[in-house]
Amino acid sequence: MLGVSRDFPKVEPTTWREQVEKDLKGVPFEKKLVFRTLDEISIQPLHTPTATRPPFVEGSLGGDPSTVGLERGWRTCQPHAHLELNAMAQAVGRDVEGGANALELRVGAEWPIRALDDLMFVLAEVDLGRIAISLDAAGDFAGAAAMLAAAWRKRGIEPSQAHALFNADPLSLLARGAPIDIGAAMSSAADLAHWTATEAPKSRAFEVSSSAYADAGASVTQALAYTMATGLEYLRLLEGSGLPPAEAAKQIVFTYDLDCTFFQAICQLRAARILWSSILEQCGVEATSSRSMCVKVRTARRVVTARDPWVNMLRATTTVFAGAIGGANIIVAEAFDDALEHSSELAQRVARNTHHILAQESHLDFVTDPAGGSWFIESLTSDLVEKAWSILRSVEGAGGMRAALESGDIQRMIEPVFQQRAQDIARRRLPITGVSEFPNVHESRPSGSSRTGAVGGGTPPSLASSSGEAATSFDARVAAFSNGARLSDFAPAKRQDGRVIEPLPVRRFADAFEDLRQASDDHLARHGSRPAAFLANLGKTAEHTPRTTFAKNFLEAGGIEPLIGDSSESVAALVETYTASRAVTARAASTPSASPLAVLCGSDLGYEAHAAAAASALKKAGARYLVLAGRPKDAAQESALREAGVDAFIHLGCDVVAALTSFHEILEINR
Repeated sequence: MLGVSRDFPKVEPTTWREQVEKDLKGVPFEKKLVFRTLDEISIQPLHTPTATRPPFVEGSLGGDPSTVGLERGWRTCQPHAHLELNAMAQAVGRDVEGGANALELRVGAEWPIRALDDLMFVLAEVDLGRIAISLDAAGDFAGAAAMLAAAWRKRGIEPSQAHALFNADPLSLLARGAPIDIGAAMSSAADLAHWTATEAPKSRAFEVSSSAYADAGASVTQALAYTMATGLEYLRLLEGSGLPPAEAAKQIVFTYDLDCTFFQAICQLRAARILWSSILEQCGVEATSSRSMCVKVRTARRVVTARDPWVNMLRATTTVFAGAIGGANIIVAEAFDDALEHSSELAQRVARNTHHILAQESHLDFVTDPAGGSWFIESLTSDLVEKAWSILRSVEGAGGMRAALESGDIQRMIEPVFQQRAQDIARRRLPITGVSEFPNVHESRPSGSSRTGAVGGGTPPSLASSSGEAATSFDARVAAFSNGARLSDFAPAKRQDGRVIEPLPVRRFADAFEDLRQASDDHLARHGSRPAAFLANLGKTAEHTPRTTFAKNFLEAGGIEPLIGDSSESVAALVETYTASRAVTARAASTPSASPLAVLCGSDLGYEAHAAAAASALKKAGARYLVLAGRPKDAAQESALREAGVDAFIHLGCDVVAALTSFHEILEINR
């Protein structure tokens, strides 16, 4: 029998730290082993139960707020944003047959569901008493909700027995820049909440979504703070309209876009429950069970890539896994080709089956709060709560979420975080597999062209043309849809004061690199070959291969095809190889034309002995722009190499996007 205490004697943290610092041989512990997030939270290599938590984490009324209302399992929600009604109906049928128990339907003027008959056609094979329906209708939330209620009535289903998310989120529309009359939208959402609380208690009227802030580049604690501030705005609205806080809270679902930072995503959901429980306690909701939180999560669109989209399967798996561990009630896994124009049946099936594998093969739906007791998770959750609470207080101090959006405060707070992340991505400190790392310039992509413009969440088209919302009760709208009304008959009111709110931009992590790849594709379409660069390999194969491989991946990340030269153990041989390559490519119509760009690849020793001579010779042989793969050891070496003809250096930690952009200009890729 294993005796843990006998065979593994206790080691004090100080003893462990001393041994680690000894093994690091002078490298600072903080620099080597401590990771810092964009929220300036330090992730230690070892977390112990000595870590303290803020007093409100435990909850003054007993129990752990991070687990209040947690249940085993989650709803598998499949999103549907098809442009054709038949395609949407077929996809919905496949999802229900394949085990999905929640459907997210895009509704509105741009989409095929515009009237009750359209909705009934799409949901013809759906058991509306069992399958939850989530409506993504942007500013048309009130009309879409009435349309669904009319569908329940036509099917003979009592609203009290149906499950729906109506997703009224006026402040998200404001954040996106929709020209809505925010007062009218808030009033309409409150009316919907009162109807839902009375007639459809298993449904929720409001959504508090982090998507607008995540798409713009917000950090985890910013997203937490902004959603809490939004939730507070809706609580005040509903309380002012006569709904007590405990009942008002039941009308809200929180939606979080999760990145692929697995443990941080888990802690984000736990932190959200703690924050919301604390807010409800301050609002006078005394019963701990009444402070539970309905949480929906989805794969953040900002992490999804159009290039090498197959890797998105791993990203979706990570977010579903994190959502399950973090206690999400509803989970949306984005299809791996979501960043392309049309999502395929294969991608939708893979997304759906990701849930089933994690639930039924990994048994994640058999356990409640599997993350409980992890010192690391408890510590990180505590840090997120403290940071988010501080941001929340600053937003509240500025007048609340609506005021902060209208003043531009939220936009200004997010921008520096986005810029820092953009730098990390550009320098590959935050690598994107298949895009900035391990790219394949000749990849075979799924059918469908790249999207142009935003990846969801833009201004609802109906807002651009509507002059005002019809002043009718919810029940009257339900009756109107039953009598043939269309969604456009209940378009939301436009903003009348002419004031323009700066919209939060929609940005994906891979945008900068994928823009370069698209420019390369356009060049290929115009000229019949990709832009290219010659890799001049100095030394034996074993000597230059590490930097040749580095340079190849570096160039392909920008859509530049590497022409890999032979190993050359002398400067003369190197120049001969380069000259021969230029002659061959100049004659062959099917290969890239002779490139003015050359990259010198070799070892440190090889550079010391031959780099200056090689650079001078390559410039004389026709290399108009010469790059050296590697970092000069000191300023003197850099000066000597530049004098010999080296124009730039590429190495770990350099700004890859800036370098590739300059290479595009040299190669005249946009001409």
